[in-house]
Amino acid sequence: MAGVNTEWLTTERLTTDEFRFRKTFEHAPIGMALIAPDGRWLDTNRALSELLGYSEAELLATTFQALTHPDDVATDVANVHRLLRGEVPSYQREKRYLHKQGQTIWTSVQVSLARDAHGTPAHLIAHIQDITARKLAEATLRESEEQFRTLSAAAPLGIFLNAANGECTYTNARWQSITGLTLEQSLGQGWINAVHPDDRPRVAETWRTYVDSGQEFVCEFRMRRPSGEVRWVQSHATERRGDDGRRIGYVGTTEDITERKRAEAWRSRLIATTQDAVIAIDRQSRMVLFNPAAEKIFGYTLPEVQGQRLQVLMPDPYAREHDEYVERYERTGEPRAIGRVRIVFARRKNGEMFPMELSVTEVGVGTEDDIRYAAFIRDVSERVRIQEQLLERERLAAIGTTAAKLVHEIGNPLNGMSIATQLLERRLGKLTEDEPIQMSVRALRDQTSRLANLLDEFRSLSRRQQFTFRPTKLPEVIREVMSAEFGLYTERGIAVEQVFAPDLPSVNVDQDKLKQVMLNLCKNAIEAMPNGGTLTIRVHHSHEHVYMEIADTGTGIPDGVNVFEPFMTTKKEGTGLGLPIVRQLVDAHGGTLTYRSELGKGTTFVVTLPSRFQGETRGE
Repeated sequence: MAGVNTEWLTTERLTTDEFRFRKTFEHAPIGMALIAPDGRWLDTNRALSELLGYSEAELLATTFQALTHPDDVATDVANVHRLLRGEVPSYQREKRYLHKQGQTIWTSVQVSLARDAHGTPAHLIAHIQDITARKLAEATLRESEEQFRTLSAAAPLGIFLNAANGECTYTNARWQSITGLTLEQSLGQGWINAVHPDDRPRVAETWRTYVDSGQEFVCEFRMRRPSGEVRWVQSHATERRGDDGRRIGYVGTTEDITERKRAEAWRSRLIATTQDAVIAIDRQSRMVLFNPAAEKIFGYTLPEVQGQRLQVLMPDPYAREHDEYVERYERTGEPRAIGRVRIVFARRKNGEMFPMELSVTEVGVGTEDDIRYAAFIRDVSERVRIQEQLLERERLAAIGTTAAKLVHEIGNPLNGMSIATQLLERRLGKLTEDEPIQMSVRALRDQTSRLANLLDEFRSLSRRQQFTFRPTKLPEVIREVMSAEFGLYTERGIAVEQVFAPDLPSVNVDQDKLKQVMLNLCKNAIEAMPNGGTLTIRVHHSHEHVYMEIADTGTGIPDGVNVFEPFMTTKKEGTGLGLPIVRQLVDAHGGTLTYRSELGKGTTFVVTLPSRFQGETRGE
């Protein structure tokens, strides 16, 4: 090679170590060179020629200073002098070389000094590696990070950068405002101090899961500012990866959601305490929300219905048509129930159907597991019952008005007819023994008597009755009535059972009117058991009511029959006014009259009286 002592390069005179060095020098993947103390190139390898664009001969004809970027020459010369003076054994730095084509090449150089046997500096050994791509990447990264920091400084969200080990490297002004920590306080592991102590284990576990899985980090938790103020935040984080695909850190946002959480807490309290049922479903009509009022109204607990389809609360045809309605609305956007208030029927856990006021709203368009629709439900059973009672009273009042006129207009002629029929029956009995004639007269007498009884019931229905309320023990009244009727029950083959709960409270009732109620209900029970049976009278109570049940084992009441409808009767004989009159008397006591029945098994009438009803002597 030009400029090199050929004897020194003769292979035969090289020691084994020198030979190995020579082989390494020639085939090294990075640039290598031997440089004289004055900067002349003494020897260069192929990799260096390729790096700088010069041939080996061109390199040996110049100096390393001539190919170094002018801004880096002074530092290089200073470092060489330090080596020559023995101040350092070697040095390493990043510097720029000038390529033959004019572009700048960034390199990482490591230079050491070789001395001869006398300790005199012989030459420099330089290792030169191309780092241009890395420097460009770093410059690009610095530029992008500078842009990132400029943008994040004014961002409305808190922004943070974390290193691969999770330590914080940057936070913007908004993040510092949310947490109350300065940039210096948040760096490293300092950010953890802002997490509320009660939430730190959960946040740490969520972060570990995120790092292990590589999924997006999303977490809501509390941050406690140095002043003690607690703020709710929602934090998102994603990975930052280098050009080689390695994870180099994380970038994330932190949003202050304190007001939203307060609104959610307020909404939750409102939903939990409202008297209306609130039920929310997802896209598959599975129940997601079922508030305490819904539990009370429907009889289910939240665990029983959560994840169940809404149809469990619906009778047909609503249950059968629900999916079709939802599908049509999702497809066309045409509402039939959404945004409106409707009265429909629902089904309780015990199977009971009841009327409810229903309002449905569309909540969102989220994923399959999100809330899609919410229903606000009000049980209007009591309101409907009161409306029905008002209508019933209006009908009874109309009937009463008509009855009063009938009693007045028909009563006197009917009384005369009854007297005349009795006289005629006695005279015919003396004048003739013609049985057909006598049977006709007896039938006329019976029909007249029946009309008279009907007028008496009309009179009871229409007249303004007087009530005298006083504290009464129901068992005493019941025993008195049953004792008087005992012979009749025995004659009809009817067993009587009386069941009274202990510690029954007194109720304010008109005893005579209550006896009339009992006699009428017991009479109906006897007539429902023509072949005998069991009559059970049971009295029990709750916190606010006392219940008197009169049950028979008779034929039962057919479905679709309204036994409280005036003139409606299931008996061969009867006016159909007995139960309306009984109901009127119970209403006057501030109570209710209901029944349950099963064909072939019997009927139970329930008289419900308020235990705190403050009655007084008054007319009805």
